[in-house]
Amino acid sequence: MILGAGSRGDLQPCLALGRRLAERGDAVRLIAVARYKPLVDAAGLTPVMLSLDPVEIIASEAGRAWLDGGRNPVKFLRSFARIARPVAEQILQEVA
Repeated sequence: MILGAGSRGDLQPCLALGRRLAERGDAVRLIAVARYKPLVDAAGLTPVMLSLDPVEIIASEAGRAWLDGGRNPVKFLRSFARIARPVAEQILQEVA
């Protein structure tokens, strides 16, 4: 199982790794955002689709607050923790 959640740039190396592992005979499941399912399918990997979309999270009010705190490391980390914890919990529930 490979976690390829994120942008397409985050997913591309996971697709390459998954294809190579599959060529060696490994059964590969790739966790990705639903909009990238065609890419996972085209790579011949078993898709595990997430309901979360990092692009939407970043575009949300909480995501914008997180990015706005970038110059203040304490504010940046606090905002990140508020976003990351529920996201991580949801990902774990969806792939367990």
